[in-house]
Amino acid sequence: MFEARRASMEQARWQTLEAANRGLMEIEHSMSGGEFFSSYLDSFKAGGQAQCTTVWTKTTIAYRCRTCQVNDSSAICVSCFQAGDHRHHDYVMYHSDSGGCCDCGDPAAWKEEGFCSVHRSSSLHKELTIPAHLNEVTSKAVELVLKELCIWVEIIMDAKISDRSYQSSPFKVTMAEVYVKWLQKICSVAALRNIVVVEITSVHSDVASMLRNDRTRNRSFLEILLSTYGRMPDSLMEAETTLFLQMLYDQQFKDTFSRALMRHYSGLIEPAAITPKLLGEYKALDQSLDRVMVQLFNVPEITLNLIQTDRLLESFTSVLGSVLSHCTSRRDGTIDVDHHAIKGKVYGRPQGDLKLIVAHESVAFHVLKERPDVFRNILSTLSLLQWMNPYSRSETVGLKGQEAWTAAITLEMNTMTIPFGLIGRCFSGFPGNEEAVKSALISAACVAMGSLREFLTKVETSQSSEEKLSLHIPLHRVLSAVISKLVMLPWRETGQGFLDNLQPALTEAEVLALMDHPLRVVVWMAEIRAHMWQRSSEDFSRLELIYRGSIWHDQSMDMDILMLQFCCVAVENMGQSVISMMAKKFGLLDMVTMPVLDSGGDSRESTLAKISMLQDFLRLLLLIIRERRNTGMFERESLRYDVIQWLCVRDQTYSQLAYTLGGNLIDQTRLSSVLQEVAIYNIPKVQERGFYQLKQECWKEFDPLFAHFYANDLEEAQERAISVGKLPHYWRLQPPREVKPPFNRLIKILHTQACHQLTWNVLHSVTNLIQDEATATSAEALGVMSLQILEMALADIRDGGLTPQNVPMTSQSWQVQSSSMVHCSDISDFIYAKPHISSVSGVVEWKRRDSTSSHPSIYEMLISLQRYKDSFRLVDSANHVIQLQCSYSITKSGSDSCRSQVFDVYIDDERRKLKKKRQEAILADFKARQKAFLDQVYHEEDSNEVKAKEDAGTPVFEDSKPQEFSTAGGGSSWAVPGDKTPSKDADQEKERHECAFCRSECDGDESPTGWIALVQRYNLPSLIHSRGEVVRSIKEVTSLLSGNHQSEGSDGNVPGLLTVVTESSPNDASVSGPLDLHPTEHVRCCGHQMHQMCFQRYADSLLKRHYAKSTYEGKGIIDLGKMDFLCPFCRRLANVLLPDVNKVVPWARLETKQELHKKEALQDKENQTDEELAYFSLEGLIPHGSSEHFEDMQYWKHYWSTHQDLAESIRIFAAQSLRVRKKFLREPPDLDGLPLCQILWETLAENIIHCEVETREVVTVKDIAASSSSSASASPAENLSWRGDAAHWLGLTELGKLAMLTNTMPCEGKQKKMHLLLQWLGFDENVIKQRFEDDIETPANTTQVDSLSGSAVGDISQHNQSGEEVIEKAESMVMETANEKSTDESRSPRGHKNYWESGSDDYRSKRNRARFKFAGADDNEVGWRLQKKHNLGKVLESSEPMDIGWLWSNSKASKSGSLASGDPFELLIMLLVTFEGWPTFQDLMAMVRVAYVLAATKASVAFNKLSGEDENKLVAMDKAKIEVLQAACLPFLRRVALMVQIIARKETRELANGQAIEWMESECLQQWLDLPKIQEAVELGMQGIHGVKMQQLFQNNQPAPLLYKVPRQALLTKLPEVFQELVLQNLKVACLNCHKTPHEPAICLVCGNLFCCGTDCCNIDGMGECYRHADKESAGVGIYLLIRSTQLVLLRSNRVCMAPSLYLDLHGEEDAYLKRGHPLHLCHLRLNEVRRLWLTASFDHETHILHSSQIGGRVL
Repeated sequence: MFEARRASMEQARWQTLEAANRGLMEIEHSMSGGEFFSSYLDSFKAGGQAQCTTVWTKTTIAYRCRTCQVNDSSAICVSCFQAGDHRHHDYVMYHSDSGGCCDCGDPAAWKEEGFCSVHRSSSLHKELTIPAHLNEVTSKAVELVLKELCIWVEIIMDAKISDRSYQSSPFKVTMAEVYVKWLQKICSVAALRNIVVVEITSVHSDVASMLRNDRTRNRSFLEILLSTYGRMPDSLMEAETTLFLQMLYDQQFKDTFSRALMRHYSGLIEPAAITPKLLGEYKALDQSLDRVMVQLFNVPEITLNLIQTDRLLESFTSVLGSVLSHCTSRRDGTIDVDHHAIKGKVYGRPQGDLKLIVAHESVAFHVLKERPDVFRNILSTLSLLQWMNPYSRSETVGLKGQEAWTAAITLEMNTMTIPFGLIGRCFSGFPGNEEAVKSALISAACVAMGSLREFLTKVETSQSSEEKLSLHIPLHRVLSAVISKLVMLPWRETGQGFLDNLQPALTEAEVLALMDHPLRVVVWMAEIRAHMWQRSSEDFSRLELIYRGSIWHDQSMDMDILMLQFCCVAVENMGQSVISMMAKKFGLLDMVTMPVLDSGGDSRESTLAKISMLQDFLRLLLLIIRERRNTGMFERESLRYDVIQWLCVRDQTYSQLAYTLGGNLIDQTRLSSVLQEVAIYNIPKVQERGFYQLKQECWKEFDPLFAHFYANDLEEAQERAISVGKLPHYWRLQPPREVKPPFNRLIKILHTQACHQLTWNVLHSVTNLIQDEATATSAEALGVMSLQILEMALADIRDGGLTPQNVPMTSQSWQVQSSSMVHCSDISDFIYAKPHISSVSGVVEWKRRDSTSSHPSIYEMLISLQRYKDSFRLVDSANHVIQLQCSYSITKSGSDSCRSQVFDVYIDDERRKLKKKRQEAILADFKARQKAFLDQVYHEEDSNEVKAKEDAGTPVFEDSKPQEFSTAGGGSSWAVPGDKTPSKDADQEKERHECAFCRSECDGDESPTGWIALVQRYNLPSLIHSRGEVVRSIKEVTSLLSGNHQSEGSDGNVPGLLTVVTESSPNDASVSGPLDLHPTEHVRCCGHQMHQMCFQRYADSLLKRHYAKSTYEGKGIIDLGKMDFLCPFCRRLANVLLPDVNKVVPWARLETKQELHKKEALQDKENQTDEELAYFSLEGLIPHGSSEHFEDMQYWKHYWSTHQDLAESIRIFAAQSLRVRKKFLREPPDLDGLPLCQILWETLAENIIHCEVETREVVTVKDIAASSSSSASASPAENLSWRGDAAHWLGLTELGKLAMLTNTMPCEGKQKKMHLLLQWLGFDENVIKQRFEDDIETPANTTQVDSLSGSAVGDISQHNQSGEEVIEKAESMVMETANEKSTDESRSPRGHKNYWESGSDDYRSKRNRARFKFAGADDNEVGWRLQKKHNLGKVLESSEPMDIGWLWSNSKASKSGSLASGDPFELLIMLLVTFEGWPTFQDLMAMVRVAYVLAATKASVAFNKLSGEDENKLVAMDKAKIEVLQAACLPFLRRVALMVQIIARKETRELANGQAIEWMESECLQQWLDLPKIQEAVELGMQGIHGVKMQQLFQNNQPAPLLYKVPRQALLTKLPEVFQELVLQNLKVACLNCHKTPHEPAICLVCGNLFCCGTDCCNIDGMGECYRHADKESAGVGIYLLIRSTQLVLLRSNRVCMAPSLYLDLHGEEDAYLKRGHPLHLCHLRLNEVRRLWLTASFDHETHILHSSQIGGRVL
């Protein structure tokens, strides 16, 4: 078969894809011996494999575990991580940049104890092999496929060679990929992979003839593939790379492949450096090689073997050198940073590969100790970078900008990792292999010095380099890196340290030449800071920041400073020469050679530049002497020093600190250890990250001369050193740390004549400059630094560091005539010396106490500086130096003769200290006395208050005076029964508010005002209700109430509340569902007000700016089409003004009326018997038929005629509320036809329901304090009895006033609706008729009455006489005017609850005397007749259209057929809507009792049905049933209590006579509302009045009530504690819409489902899936967690905000896209804050979220 197949392929090479697939199927059939090939492969995999063979591509999730990995490149796949025990290890999850393969099971890359359970057990078993009879067949099959692959590869390659612009044919590429993917499938089995390895590495004699190409003669398939590897299309190259990675698991193939790749390495890399057109292909090649190289050189033994036998390092170094050579400039031989290979980073591939090779310790020792020639070759390559990208101040045109020096810095940084890696790995062998480390590093130092000598020799012959300046001196920095390691090793005690081992030794001239280039770099940076290069380029200031910055300073500035330090001690007694050379480079040579007596004549600009250069010169001297980071300090000590200095600048997060310290180069474990030692961790707050704060005891280690401080960093650190660190003299330097030889000689620089001369000149300049206000600040800093030098010198002599005898004298390198100076080597003597200039010879002589000299000594200058008290640091430093000099003089002379000289200097400082201490003591005593006095006053006031209450008989409570809600304003229209304290007038209580627009007071009636409010759609009650479920058994109810219910819903919520729903559809709002299911127009106020006219002007200005395309407040955040705007005060979102009626409502008239009604109620109570009081008196439901009622209506008619502007503002608010309800999909309704009373009561009811659902949890003050800082400013939520949201509560209180006020509006049809509603409830028609006729019998004109109460009163009387006419009229009446669901009402007077428990006949006889009764079931009355009808039609024609809200929706009652099947709270709202006039407290409570009886009856019917009891039989209630009914009525009672509190506008404790109310206790609420006990209410509903039972409302095939359990807590989706677990859980979860794995997966935290975020696959009509889901399920509010980025997406309609992540690492920081990869843990504080904002609808009220938002959420 194979012979025929081979011949066929020779003849028909250009087969189709179908033919190739058929041929492969035939091959598979033969390889498997006739069985299914997939089963054949599975049989091998079932036996297990010793090593995982998973290979992944870029962006794939993988893991690294520092606990288990052998090298930094080791990684494992997700499956092996999950099957292993890594949870408590130091692991990271990351998205692979280029791809990789799993190392689980490979002991060379992964520790055996870290193997997963699969490969740990597989390693104990022998892997399966191919059956012997199939070996030959399999080998021939593999050979054939490899030949086919090479045919297509050569075809593609030939086409590219012949035509460089040729684009590969998709057909040819596909054909090649078919064979590669087939080979990948084969290599997934170890036994078959072995055969592929053999065939691909073998040389086949017939390859050339098969491929018809002489290039392939005597070459293996691997050679052919590698020779064309770099020119293949991207997809084919990636497929070949995956195949190579699969075969690299075979160690023999890895060795063969490495050698083959070395032979082709140059041909793969160098063409891109020569030909710019190949850069595109090179990028794909670079990514592919990156995947391969990590696997090739991760084993030290294999890598070292390749270096020793195949010259691996020489080969790769040669390629790097060749690439860089192609980039050199022909003019000067330096690297041309504008070359395409530099910009395209062609050098990056050989650099990265060399870095991998030298990462092994054994390789480092081999190269540095045994193969110095290899290290020399590396340095030869580095020499190409020496002094590249030079700049000259004389050049003003053609300077290379930021792109050029960025490319140059990147090139040096990446290349320097090679020698730095060698040096670091070699030193890692210390202390275990001390001698070998010494030998290797000394060898490296000698090689580096040799390379530098060659470079310096070349520089001497070139004069052009003297004018050029460059940052790049890598050879110097390599030598510095070696020296930094040598100094930490132990050497013989000769005082020379490692210098004795450096051969040949450096001469003084060589040392000066060696320090030339580093010094020129340092001086150049100083010139940039002095603004001496600003005319040439503005980029130089940024270049200076990069030089000193955290990214590069460890390779640049630190190494340059170390080189200068080394040059100072390389040869004995070179201090004088070094200072002179540095001064010459700084342009300050005269400052170290002679006294500078005249500095006048310079311009202000040159003076400031000279001061800056002088400061940098002094700072460099101090830095050379004091810097210890690279002169013997170990890494942990150095890290600790750096951490302390940066924490002195500011409190920092972990990532900020890590970046400042050097980013990825920092050992994270070591840094964490140091932070635990020196810092305090502050846990993150809601919108903050965790940060570290320096411990107080570590402030003493603050170093103001820290080399890496920028100017602003130093200023902040100095301020904090005083304010936080409590360091009054931080500028006084601590003694430098001890240092090993030879760097212990650095201090000798301070004892040179040049240093003394410099000190005198600087202080002399300071005494002149400090007198000028323009230079005083700079002069102070300059003087402090010069005194720090003087301080260090004196301290060194005092401590015995040097004596006058061993102070170094003038060296031969002195470049000026030293005869002009008198050498005074002892600084303690030089302080008193004065310069004397000979008038004849001009020679300067220094004489002590020379009275003839007109120039001061240092000591005299120190004394003169004392008078500049404003320069406190300078004065203090001068005093400190004098004290040091005094102490040294006393020690030196042994007498107190010098005390008189310095006593008057520091005596003032001591007096200041004593004065400050006395002031602090006096202040502390005053504060203590003040506190004691205030405590006594408060105690006396509290005692007097308690005594007064006790005398008045008032109970004393700890919180008897609850703090009022300050923004509600207005007086009280209620007087609580039994309350003896009259309400205050509103004009006395109202607060004054300022208009947010015009800033004038909002207190004039001529200009109506309103609260700046936001009306938004919200459906939180519906979401919470939909999470519940119907109760199926009594056991379930009792278990729920006892707290033992353990079942959880999908969201993890434990149901905790009972309610009652309709059997037809518990979760369907269209079938008489509870009001929870209706979307809410949520109203909230920010607490600020605005005039209505100002609001119109503000809105007009926003629109004008929008259409003019100019900027305006909130542009990009607000939607002007929805009338959005930002409050001018607090910048919160708003879209309407909520009318403020506090100053226009006649509170005094209402209170007077209330008092009269209270007195009448008390008189009636005295005249009536207990039996009469036991019945429900529902007078409050029917308007009073008296002249008083008529006068009230006349008054309100006149009131509204004079308040047309108020009515108009209410209409505007109602219209905006309706627009929100309809999602702005319709045009604004006609304002004149709006049913204002209905809309406002509906909106109030919806907001009450939201508030009730929101406050079901017990919220503590601690929880509120932890909330966002930008919460509502109106009033703190903890002052509210319900613990609700303050901004929402303000909206509720104002809505309550508006709703009550709209009841007084003249409106036809009001009494008609009330009449119909009472008929619907089943009241006696004759009584209703009589009551309404009483309304007509008024002293006023009948026509006027008709205009107020409606025109159909007479018609109603006629209908009452004819039953059929009544029914017909009612059928057209109920739905559009009073389209409610039927309910019953009750009333329980106080003090007579025992009558409700009576079931005797006597009790029923007493009931006959009730004023009103329910209509009988057999009577031909309206209520029951309507209950039997379903098509009810229209009601009365009214001026108010009834087709808007849920109260008057045609669909609900027509489907349910009964008002009783609805929500009892809905009935209460209906009663309030239909009430005419301003209801009194008695009226309100009467309505409450009606709804309460219905609620109790519904609960009882539902319980009876659940327990199987007879619904028509009244039985005694046991305790269990009472508890169930109370629990079922709790949500209703809570809403009623909220309603009463809002309408009464008093705190609940005040309504409860000061008693504390438990808002989750049904019995407490029942008592507070003065309602009968639950059993009494049920008994009334079941027994009825006149034989009519309320439970009949639930019969006649009507939907039955059911008990329904809902969550007490409204929780978001339960999230795992670790983010990585969340990623793995949703790794393969498909989107609900497109059924594909999302490219950008987002989890909805409301429902827990996964969606595509912002992708085209789920975008419909410009709307993304997340937006559509939020609009459909959550009223436009969406909370999504992005799995890839870890961020939170907050959607509010079309407004979107990218919020901080809910997951933080151990340091309290986010990790977007898992860049660091450390485990992220759920931040419950942030989650609770998001949940709070979700519960309270506060996302757009939170200013931080709002102003981080933008319009455009529809696409998500």
